[in-house]
Amino acid sequence: MPKVKESASVKLKAFVSKYGENIFSTDGRILLCKICDMRVAAEKKFTIEQHMSREKHKHGLQRLENKSSVNLQQMLLGDTCSTFSPFSEKLCEAFLSADISLHKLNHPKLRTFLEEETGKLIPDPRTMRRTYIARCYDKTLKKIREMIGERNVFVSIDETTDSMGRYVANVIVGVLEAHRPGEQFLLHCAQLDKVNYSTISLVFDHALRILWPDGIRNSNVLLFITDAAPYMMKAAASLSALYPKMVHVTYLAHALHRVAEEVRANFPEVDKLIGCVKKVFLKAPSRISAFKTEAPEIQLPFSPVLTRRGTWFQACSYYCKNFDVVKKVVDSFDNDDAKTNSYSVNHQKQWLYLCKIFVHAMRSRFCERLTVIKRPNKLVRRLEVRRTYNNDNNSNINNNNMIAELP
Repeated sequence: MPKVKESASVKLKAFVSKYGENIFSTDGRILLCKICDMRVAAEKKFTIEQHMSREKHKHGLQRLENKSSVNLQQMLLGDTCSTFSPFSEKLCEAFLSADISLHKLNHPKLRTFLEEETGKLIPDPRTMRRTYIARCYDKTLKKIREMIGERNVFVSIDETTDSMGRYVANVIVGVLEAHRPGEQFLLHCAQLDKVNYSTISLVFDHALRILWPDGIRNSNVLLFITDAAPYMMKAAASLSALYPKMVHVTYLAHALHRVAEEVRANFPEVDKLIGCVKKVFLKAPSRISAFKTEAPEIQLPFSPVLTRRGTWFQACSYYCKNFDVVKKVVDSFDNDDAKTNSYSVNHQKQWLYLCKIFVHAMRSRFCERLTVIKRPNKLVRRLEVRRTYNNDNNSNINNNNMIAELP
């Protein structure tokens, strides 16, 4: 009588019985290794033994022996062929919330620590990205929708470039509360092929469709905040037809920065002094050490960052207060390069004090204080022109004043 070939399910069950139900399981179609949480080829006995000889499987068995009370079945939900794990989802959410890159899970020390302390298999970062990031995104988006609900919102859009030079638009949405600042959320990031009013309008509309997938609540959008770039102004004007209650305002900090740039442009000697002293101490540990020895009670010469509002004025204040100390330290250097970079240090004090008057004027009521400064009227007129240009270029400046006067 010919030998009857056993079915695949019977063969798989025989492997489970042989190697242990705590190590393998089967649904009649595949053989699943509970230790490694993966499917094992079961066409031949050799492939199973080859899998069991791997270091990953051996480490898993060691953890099972050390923590016999841990139930590894939690890595399987319902159907044994599923690879979803609630623990892995929480781990992914924790890393994303803490702004920790998932590739850190490949670090041997971190992976070993987590596996030993939790008794669970830490998934590969590629598995985390493929399986759990989308779930975390959906959960976060659901939370944002629940917190906003039917309340009125504001939308803020700003465009920047990433490390590869690509244009990226970020959309922030927040709740408008009557007596306190509301919650704010980063709702959407979009990569743009080019930056113009059309692409900004599309990003605005797409972000609100993400927030309200059942239909945009046009009457709930009351405020649109952007910079004063022409394409932003044009985008706001085109969107006002679709959002009748929306008021557009621009960042006041940008307007103040333009006025500050005008002040800096009219004090080239002061600007040159700040730049030259910065070069003297740049990547010069010996000079820094000499400065700390000579003046241990004050900080190193202030180095302004032009893209950060007000740092140039802080540098002016620093040099007005510590000019004599800085001059004494720079004069003590024997290096010719140091003396060259400290160009005209001996003749800048009067310019610094004049600039200091402007600094105090900028920190108080700007227009009223400018008229009393003993400086040629040409600069005052240029600053007034700059301020007028900022106001005229922002047709919604009255909206800013109206919002500022709200109780």
